[in-house]
Amino acid sequence: MYPRVAWFTDLSERAATCIPSLKLVSSLGNSRVQVVLALKESLETSDSRRLEVESLAHRLAEGEGRPFVARVEQGSVGDMAAIYGAQNDLLILGRTGSTALDRLLLGSTAHTVLRTAQCPVLVVGGRPFDEIKRVLCPVDVSAPALTPVEHAARLSLASGAFCTFVAILERGDEVPAEEHLKALECVVRDALEPTLRQKLWARYEVGYADEPADGICAVAEEYDLVVMGSRGRTGIARIVLGSVSETVASRAPVPVLVVRGMA
Repeated sequence: MYPRVAWFTDLSERAATCIPSLKLVSSLGNSRVQVVLALKESLETSDSRRLEVESLAHRLAEGEGRPFVARVEQGSVGDMAAIYGAQNDLLILGRTGSTALDRLLLGSTAHTVLRTAQCPVLVVGGRPFDEIKRVLCPVDVSAPALTPVEHAARLSLASGAFCTFVAILERGDEVPAEEHLKALECVVRDALEPTLRQKLWARYEVGYADEPADGICAVAEEYDLVVMGSRGRTGIARIVLGSVSETVASRAPVPVLVVRGMA
């Protein structure tokens, strides 16, 4: 799925929680993985942190039977996002947590990456996965982005997972749910090739919430992965970078794959 993957780590225990998800996602496409340590200061060749990230990459390569290459960069993760986002098909990084302070810290790291990287970003937080059985893909039916739908479908198919496409609408929406459901089915049909759609194990749902992010996070409790767009257009259910996608990435009970949504 993603031939070139970059994982940003600070060598902490928190960052290590990304490893099961990293292994699984990289195995789906037999990916070449860069293990990136970004620091403000430069490191000597003999620095213990350089040796540690090189050892980590070596252990992963031996265990997975695929290339894992260590990279040590001078600069912040945010600084590196544009560079590595242009060179790779997927970026992976951990979420600091779910407290107010953690979300503030996330705003200076993962949020910067989400706003900067041109490729999809997997933010690993909540309950990291070591297998994917259920995928949730929120869709704004009023102005849909098709690329996240395709990513959700292909990930589901590659991992043998069940995929739920859901339209989250404002409470009190006067349009009958059946019409939104038909619109959702049309979006998925337009996004996927017929052969992919036929092979996909999927269902379609309509949900209601006061805030889109709250609705998505509540539904996500029953899933292993959320796949969503990084930008939307109009409507209460829009997925707008800087609001809903960042909020879900910082609060969701499972990892969130954020894909730049193109119509």
